[in-house]
Amino acid sequence: AYFRAKGLLRRNESFETVNIRFNKSGKMLLSKPCKCCISFLKFLGCRSIWFSTEAGFARLQLKNS
Repeated sequence: AYFRAKGLLRRNESFETVNIRFNKSGKMLLSKPCKCCISFLKFLGCRSIWFSTEAGFARLQLKNS
């Protein structure tokens, strides 16, 4: 996904991302990124990640240091 979006990212401009996962029957599943992906998104300037859960959506706020 990074290589596809690379041209859309601008230096010094934060962004949010949405990650959604479905099973074959269309039910939403947990799509929380792993620790490595979270670190990478934070490095790129992502300020928060919205991800799907079996009950709806959750938001992970990233604190940039």
